[in-house]
Amino acid sequence: VSGRANLWATQAWREGLFEVQDAASQRVVDLAGVLPGETVVDLCAGAGGKTVALAAAAGPKGRVIAIEPDPARVADLRARLRRTGHGNVEVRPGSAFDLTADLAGRAEVVVVDAPCSSLGVLRRSPGRKWVLDAGEPARWTSLQGALLRAGASCVRPGGRLVFATCSTEPEEGEEVVAAFAEITEGLKFQPIERLRPFPHIDGGDGFFIAAWCARVA
Repeated sequence: VSGRANLWATQAWREGLFEVQDAASQRVVDLAGVLPGETVVDLCAGAGGKTVALAAAAGPKGRVIAIEPDPARVADLRARLRRTGHGNVEVRPGSAFDLTADLAGRAEVVVVDAPCSSLGVLRRSPGRKWVLDAGEPARWTSLQGALLRAGASCVRPGGRLVFATCSTEPEEGEEVVAAFAEITEGLKFQPIERLRPFPHIDGGDGFFIAAWCARVA
């Protein structure tokens, strides 16, 4: 694509042949390293931007369980799945804390794209700065940590865990990971990689992404 283009008006998009996603956002999927046939839990699926990429990587023999509590986002997720034709996704509307009991230790990959202050997307959503205050990042930390622990419980030995927030603030990234490492679940995971893309350096949204491998023994 060169110049400005309405990609959502193209026939290719209507046929589900491509998605429009920020490059930093899709690094979460890259770090997950999903292989064909694997079981994947997308713990905070949102409108499904990462879900469809995870489903494509898992392939028709794989399975993606997409969990999302917001009814509006669930509707968007279902519409996106219909358009892209991914039949290997099971959508579970509701809280991650209520919908993961049957998934304990069963997933090869768990992605926790946790809710956050969204300070990393101010470049393309500048109006958000008017509804934020200085204490906003810290208010999300507890929930993010709880979701990360819930996701960790679903990872099978040898599997992979990915945590991400679209925030530039350490309270929603480095500090969450540090707290996770101090608890029992954290001792079961070997860090693989940590990324901190910034808009002014990498050209995409601001993100924090961390990945671990669950120890086999």
